[in-house]
Amino acid sequence: MADAETHPDALNASVIWSSNSIAPSPSSRVLLFECLGAHYGLATESVVEVIESPNCTEVSGAPMWFAGLAVYQSNPVPVIDVGRYFQPDAKHRAKDRRQHPLRGRSVVVKLAGSTFLLAVEKILNLCNLPEEDEAMRVSSNAPEIAEHRAIQRVCCYDNQLIALINLPELLRLTKFLRECEAV
Repeated sequence: MADAETHPDALNASVIWSSNSIAPSPSSRVLLFECLGAHYGLATESVVEVIESPNCTEVSGAPMWFAGLAVYQSNPVPVIDVGRYFQPDAKHRAKDRRQHPLRGRSVVVKLAGSTFLLAVEKILNLCNLPEEDEAMRVSSNAPEIAEHRAIQRVCCYDNQLIALINLPELLRLTKFLRECEAV
C-alpha cells in the first residue's frame, strides 16, 4: 500500500497527471491543452486527473461534440470532445466518429458531484495565466471563440492565444449530458 501512496498512478496505469501529485498553489493554476490547433485552459480546481482517452460507447442521437459514454472508476461518464464542441464546423473533421476515433488525452473533471471527461488532443502545460485585468481581450483575432458563452476570457500566454473555459457554463450549456447521466 505504501507504493500506491508514493506513486498515485500505480493504481491506474493510464493516469498521466493527477491533481494529487502537485502541492496546492496559492494562485489559480490552469491546465493548458490543444484541440484542432486552438489552445484552451481549464482551472485546475475542478481537474481530477489526465488520462489516456478511453474507448467510448456512442449514444444514438447525440450531438457531434458528445463522444459518448466511457467507463471511469467503474462508472459510466459522459465524454465531451472539446475540439468538436468549440469548433463544430471544422472542415477537416470526419462527420462519422467511427472514421475519427477519440485520440489523445482526457481531462477528468468533477463539478457539483458529477464527473465528466473532456477529450483533448494534446496536453501543453500547467501554469498561472495573467489576471483578468492583465489579460488581453481578443475579439478581433478569435471572434468565434471569444464570443462563446462557455469561454470565460481569452488571453495571451507564451505567445499563444488561450481560451479559458468556464467549466460550469460549458456543462450548463450541454444539457444533453444530464440526460445521459440519468441512464
